Amino acid sequence: MSGRITVALLLSLLTSVAARGSTITLTGTFVGASGAMPTLGTPVTANLPGFDSTLGTLVSETVTTTFSSEIFVNVYNVTSVAQSFTGAKAWTTLPGVTYTDPFGGSVSQWVGNNPNPLSGTVNANSIGYFGVPSSTVNTSLVTVITGSNLSTYSTGASLNYAVTGTIMSSIIAPAGVFVSGNVGTDGTVSVTYDYAPIESSPVPAPSAFLAALLGIVSLAGTSVVCRRWA
Repeated sequence: MSGRITVALLLSLLTSVAARGSTITLTGTFVGASGAMPTLGTPVTANLPGFDSTLGTLVSETVTTTFSSEIFVNVYNVTSVAQSFTGAKAWTTLPGVTYTDPFGGSVSQWVGNNPNPLSGTVNANSIGYFGVPSSTVNTSLVTVITGSNLSTYSTGASLNYAVTGTIMSSIIAPAGVFVSGNVGTDGTVSVTYDYAPIESSPVPAPSAFLAALLGIVSLAGTSVVCRRWA
């Protein structure tokens, strides 16, 4: 009887496989409104790499998007001659520029060139765009996707982020020279897929072999004692 129990125990351990999760992290592409183009009110997009379903069963998807925002000062000269200006600055009111993902998650960051206003010259009847690299700020938003949304966002889809905020600006310049500000956004995106891998050749963990060995020793000991008493 003890021999049958021992064999059954070994077969059970050799055919059981503990579920072990795996992850893979891929890099996506970010499509923002950069340069002199305004971002506020214009969505920015993270293009996500697709999950390779041959790896296993997808459990969850974590998207980490890092937004890099930069303030731009736009000086307008509507006069017929070139004009000089000083004190040109633009900034976002608190909480700053807010990026919101499709699931309601959001992150905000203040952007501005205070207290370092710009000085310069703008040509007649033109607009001068002045980027302020020193004002670039970075912040990240982590979006976790699960459940029914996985089928939508794990096949190379895109996440669109709404961009909202209010910009203030000021300038010291002659009449006919005005200023406004906008925000350019760039960024990076990475996706971590958490999945249950497909294992074609199950191999028991070391702990399973140890348990089997202890079981054999225990059963063998019991068998010996029973025979002595017999």
